[in-house]
Amino acid sequence: MWTRRRFLATGALLPWALHLPDAQATPSANTIPVGLEMYSVRDALGKDAVGTVRAIAAMGYQGLEFYAPYFAWTEAQAQDMRKLLDELKIRCFSTHNDSDYFSGDKLQHAQELNLILGSKYMVMASSHAKPGLDGWREVADTLNAAAEKLEPHGLKAGYHNHQLEFTPIDGVRPIEILAKNTKPSVMLQLDVGTCIEAGADPAAWIRAHPGRIRSMHCKDWSPEAAKKYSVLLGEGVADWKALFQAAENGGGIEYYLVEQEGSRYSEIKYDAAPGGFTDSLQYKGITELQLSTLWASVLGVKWELKFIKPFTAIFHTDGGARLICRLPAAMLNDMVKLTPEQISGAADKWAATAEMRCKPSDALPIVEGLAVCARKAIESEQNVYLWNSV
Repeated sequence: MWTRRRFLATGALLPWALHLPDAQATPSANTIPVGLEMYSVRDALGKDAVGTVRAIAAMGYQGLEFYAPYFAWTEAQAQDMRKLLDELKIRCFSTHNDSDYFSGDKLQHAQELNLILGSKYMVMASSHAKPGLDGWREVADTLNAAAEKLEPHGLKAGYHNHQLEFTPIDGVRPIEILAKNTKPSVMLQLDVGTCIEAGADPAAWIRAHPGRIRSMHCKDWSPEAAKKYSVLLGEGVADWKALFQAAENGGGIEYYLVEQEGSRYSEIKYDAAPGGFTDSLQYKGITELQLSTLWASVLGVKWELKFIKPFTAIFHTDGGARLICRLPAAMLNDMVKLTPEQISGAADKWAATAEMRCKPSDALPIVEGLAVCARKAIESEQNVYLWNSV
């Protein structure tokens, strides 16, 4: 049974890890943090950077990756943002950068901003390679030269692929040139969706380059012309089980980044869902503390502290809601043993707690849904299950 699925992201993600893992070893699945690529909320970020970052933290993301416009900040603005990140207890894992930020005065400015923000990786978001494979070798040289300057200061360089890097030139894919000709310390940040669109197998790429895929843009893709990158994670063709297995078993993954280029939802409503669980399911006043109280009611206090945040993602859809759970196998086994009487009693107890402001009839379908999730998860040999309520 595979019990290392970190998330299924069709909405806001709740926090699981407390810190970025040490770079010397691949962390266990239970410590790999999940962040948001801020391009996902680019319009909101441009209008209100502080409010948008607060919204991201409120969703439960553990970190984020700023994209190229951050480069226009002054050091004072970067310091203000770092204070906000520290206040919210989230991290700037990395930044996305234009290729010309990797040399000269621009590299120095980017380095200063990244150090202030607490970033670990300065990632080249795309390159302007000259025609032919030699042009890609020059890109590799630029990354190596930048890495030599960044690493003494505690920063590392990285490269982010698009379709172009997986499209062969004279029988060779440019991404292979970059992998072969860059230092092992240069991260190969995998963009899943564009890799798939180019006809490549992202899981195979991870397995072929152990230790190099230290972060991953979890972005889905559909071959349907009307959908493409507008699908939510889990709605496209990406094989997330295979990807997470590869990333967490030799790939070197240190953090995941959810990226949504667009969707049928607006940026913040989709990602932030103001009020989150309460607004989506129309149960008012339900917080993470109250969810932990539910777990204690259902399974006893032995799980309350160990697994305080059971829900990965919840969002409103067509009059119902989708609920995604990430649960350890032992907890699943406990949950499937619940009798209807125990489920009903847990809902009554949960609704009666001082923190709650809902009726037992409101709490009951949630508890019932958890039991359904557990049963289906065990049947499918996964610890993640998507439950639809109507």
